[in-house]
Amino acid sequence: MNSSTSNPSIAGGRFTLFCFPFMNMVMYSFCLDKWEKPREFAIVKKLAGYENNQGLLFPKWHYQVICHNQEDVSAKEAWEDYNRRARIELNIKDLDYDHFTTKVPTGKFMSNYAYFWHCTLSYNLALIFKQFVLAGEWKKMRTSTLRKKIINAPGRLVNRSGRMVMRMIAGFPYVETFKIIKERLIWLYQMLRPACLCAARRQAPA
Repeated sequence: MNSSTSNPSIAGGRFTLFCFPFMNMVMYSFCLDKWEKPREFAIVKKLAGYENNQGLLFPKWHYQVICHNQEDVSAKEAWEDYNRRARIELNIKDLDYDHFTTKVPTGKFMSNYAYFWHCTLSYNLALIFKQFVLAGEWKKMRTSTLRKKIINAPGRLVNRSGRMVMRMIAGFPYVETFKIIKERLIWLYQMLRPACLCAARRQAPA
């Protein structure tokens, strides 16, 4: 990481530049007349890709400005802390709207207790599914999106020559994703229940 500090008299403040691969950060200190002391601004310039597949000729940048009052914090630390908090807000939104915890369903405590336990269980199962089964951009999708594209996918489970087969509609766009999910679910089952797997193999005909 390279760091350089500019003239502290520029625009009544000071700034420090941090350079990372595919990302530049500036920590700028500035004080308005109404402020008792200067505040820090972390300005982040992050590479978001390239236009029209032109390589390094036309890069696209994503900019982010974060104002904070934490002392002795670098631009990178402020940026990482802010993104962690923003992720928590997304998790709360996912829990509220995708797992139906916005309303109390009944007027009985024990019924509500059981209901919210089921909501929490479904949320944790969704997190496990995203973390250990899904791959790539699927990990970042909300539960409502996964429910629409994967969980509620139209199909029929049929018995073909003693083997259970899932028949999908013609042209279904996520067939390869289903294959990856199947392989990872088998792997996850083997990791969580090795004893059951060994017993099943012993009982299987030669």
